[in-house]
Amino acid sequence: MAKTAFLLGQRLSLSGDPSDAYYRDIAEGGNLTDNTHLCASRLVSGRSFTCLDVGANIGVFTLALARLCPGGRIFAFEPSPSTFRFLSENINSHACTTVVAVPLALADHDGKVLFHDVSFFEAGSFTVPDGSPLTSEVIGSDLRSVACEKLDTFVQRAGLKRVDFIKIDVEGSELSVLEGAGETLTHFHPLVMLEFNSFALSVFRDITASRFLRTLKEIFPRLFLIGRTDGHLSPLKTEKDFYLLLQENLTKGCVDNLLGAWHDSALENDW
Repeated sequence: MAKTAFLLGQRLSLSGDPSDAYYRDIAEGGNLTDNTHLCASRLVSGRSFTCLDVGANIGVFTLALARLCPGGRIFAFEPSPSTFRFLSENINSHACTTVVAVPLALADHDGKVLFHDVSFFEAGSFTVPDGSPLTSEVIGSDLRSVACEKLDTFVQRAGLKRVDFIKIDVEGSELSVLEGAGETLTHFHPLVMLEFNSFALSVFRDITASRFLRTLKEIFPRLFLIGRTDGHLSPLKTEKDFYLLLQENLTKGCVDNLLGAWHDSALENDW
């Protein structure tokens, strides 16, 4: 049975698996609006953007994008077969004609990737590299091989003429997605919202939080921290900025969200 919830002031009827803790924790009549939605509302609202939701889960962020830029196009990527069914159902039930659901993982190569489908917490499902010591017995998951593509391959295959905004929340595999998106980033210069989950980076991909940030600094000329409550953008410019972010993230909560950009003047004017 679907649950009623509110997102950016819009009433939603969301379908999901009752055994999934992420869906179970959605309160009937609750407000789902969080810092990432508030930030996105300032970045894409009213614009005819082409947006990519990488790691869409059941579609909450996808539905936010569909509401914020009704004149744009949204592509929602979700590799879990069971979760993809609910993503598609939620897109269709809200008549989101500008949204295309894509049953695909994005990675640094084309072909297949190992995917832990975590049925008891689908929002925590994740990919692992070949040879990972994490087995289905360790995680309690369904470990399967799923289709994957580089983002560059998908953009070319789909014939996209623009990519304006990308949200990536893939439980530690964010750098893998970016490694497969070099041409897209260089050609289109999209705004990129990324989850910074130091637990997932370390445990699932063997990547330290400091290495993750250093790599993002090399990719994006401008990097911002998205405020945990209000979605406010704070520029990350100095070594002290990065040190304080690492200290806060690693000692007081391992999940933050970042925004990569190519020019910050428009963002600063907006804020």
